[in-house]
Amino acid sequence: MKMVSNNINGKRGKRLELQAYLSTENPDIVAIQETKIDDTITFNELVPDTLEYDIYRNDRTCNGGGTMLLVKQHLESSPVTSLNNGSESIWCKFSIHGKSHYVSSWYRPPDTPSDNIILLKDQLDKIKSQGKSNQQSNIHIMGDFNYRKVDWKTKHNKEYVSCLSDSDGQQLIDILHEAGAEQLITFPTREHNTLDIFITTLPGQFVNIQSPDRLSDHDIIETNFKCTFPRKKVPKRTYFQYSRGNFNQMRSDARKFTKEKYFNGHHNTRSVEDNWGMIKNFIGETLNFNLPTKT
Repeated sequence: MKMVSNNINGKRGKRLELQAYLSTENPDIVAIQETKIDDTITFNELVPDTLEYDIYRNDRTCNGGGTMLLVKQHLESSPVTSLNNGSESIWCKFSIHGKSHYVSSWYRPPDTPSDNIILLKDQLDKIKSQGKSNQQSNIHIMGDFNYRKVDWKTKHNKEYVSCLSDSDGQQLIDILHEAGAEQLITFPTREHNTLDIFITTLPGQFVNIQSPDRLSDHDIIETNFKCTFPRKKVPKRTYFQYSRGNFNQMRSDARKFTKEKYFNGHHNTRSVEDNWGMIKNFIGETLNFNLPTKT
């Protein structure tokens, strides 16, 4: 399953570029930040129905902010409105083999007070409280958190090679540690800074983490989630074996039908619908009688 995240810095201005990317790469889940739209913008203006995405939005205004999730319809996802808590995030969930997976697109503006990240902790705690006490919740968060000073390889201040302050990202690191989650992006995503990150409680399940392209001044984050989906049972189909059909009998039946039933002096008094109904019923009956079937 391909999962993608990008701070698009204005959805409407990148509409065609995003649609081209979705059509070409066909990701299963896309997290978008800084959509910069409001509720006057319809779903079809953003992503056409033909791409088969469910769309979840948390709009701010056309001047800034906003988050969005695009989730392929085959995942049969649903919104998680209970996690709405004033943060600039949007959540949904889907199931794989009976286990729920929570996915979020998160945006933390650069001028946000340092204690705003507590809203993420509240969401993680709420998910944990809804699950079984002895099981780790399956959580995947993609977004732009705007922590410029974090070296995610060492989890230190990259400018001074020292410990981080809460406002520089230490508070987020502590929250992730408490939740049993890891942050997987270690390369720069905007200039020399790792602003766009990917948080998950299943780090061993993600491979091919990369930044293949960009749609804005932020690089796209792309990764593959190793999972298998149960195959849907295909109902058995019965079809005719035309090569073994009794076509001589079908021709005989057709001559008898037209002479004795259809052109019997009443065909001009019957309605078009009645005449068509007689023809359709005859075709069905002679096919079922003269063609063997196989399932």
